[in-house]
Amino acid sequence: MTRTRLSLLDQDYKAVLEREEKILAEVVHLVLKYRHIVSLGLRHLRTGAEPGGVRASVERWATVRRGLKRLAREL
Repeated sequence: MTRTRLSLLDQDYKAVLEREEKILAEVVHLVLKYRHIVSLGLRHLRTGAEPGGVRASVERWATVRRGLKRLAREL
């Protein structure tokens, strides 16, 4: 089987798909990171930690949520 050259249209489409794949990979990374943060917060609450301290700890990661929102808009 021989490989054919990609037409300009196909190259543009390939570039779009590669960009979306990169964005989705970043989304997955941030979601897993934020899930870990939330899980730790829950674990601390279940062991009797002060809710205000846990809330403050989770809020420090607001940049992760903002990053997810930005990526969602790009898709």
